[in-house]
Parts: sequence; structure tokens; C-alpha cells
Amino acid sequence: MVEFNLLPYREEELKYRKKMVKRMLFCAVSLVMAINIIFHQIISHRNDVIRHRILVMNETLNQFKQTSSAPAHYQQRDDALSQLLVAVGKSDNPSACFTSMEKTEQSFLFTGKARSLNDVTEFLLHWPAAKYFAEIHVKLIEQEESGVRFAFEGRR
Repeated sequence: MVEFNLLPYREEELKYRKKMVKRMLFCAVSLVMAINIIFHQIISHRNDVIRHRILVMNETLNQFKQTSSAPAHYQQRDDALSQLLVAVGKSDNPSACFTSMEKTEQSFLFTGKARSLNDVTEFLLHWPAAKYFAEIHVKLIEQEESGVRFAFEGRR
């Protein structure tokens, strides 16, 4: 009977497999690193573009502020008006809403709709913009099929 010694072949096969596993692992790690570097470059470029746009916008805004020749009392009035408009939009009552708003010299006329008279009362009691008016006069309350239509005037 002929005997074959396969030990050297097996040792070479094991070395070859270890070498291939190391190569595959190196290729996988290299691929992941390359993807990370490319992704980092893309995100960095986008970040730089956005920062540049922000700088340009800030420069434009600063130029606009410097060339603005509006007197200070107009700017203060505009600030108060913008605060009032922000407060008008901060209603937490979903059952009452405005349908229109008109400004006159010293007052604002608000019209809106609500589900019921109780909702109108709650709306006016807890309305954040009420602090901007010295007086609030109810001008109209009408019952309709779909709810209540109301109008009130706020004087400064």
C-alpha cells in the first residue's frame, strides 16, 4: 500500500487561507476607510459652501442695517408691531381663530370665528396679545350655524 504524506500540502493550504483572510480583511478595512474619507470630503465641502453663504448674507444684512436711514422711533414702533404680530399668532386655543385683522391709527380690529361663546370668552381671557392693548372692546358677536362670529377692537 502506498502512503502519501499530505502534511506539507495541508500546511501550505493553511498558510494560503490565512494569507487570503488577511488580504480580504485588509481590503474591507481599506474600502470602509476610503468611503469615510470621501464622505468626510463631501460633507466638509457642503459645510464650507453653507458657511460662505451665511457670511455673504450677514454682510448683506450689515450693509442694509448701515444704509437704513429710518429714525429710531419708527424702528421701535416696528419692533412693537412685530412683537404684537408674534403674540397674535401664539394662541393656544384651537377652537377660536382670526379671519381678518385691520389696523387703524391707534387700534386694531380683529374678526374671527369660534365654536361657542365660551370659546370666545376663554380666548380673550387667555390671549397672549391682550397685554399690548390698553382697552379691548367687543364690537360684534353673532351666532351662526357653524359657530360664533366675533369682532373686537384693541386700542393701544
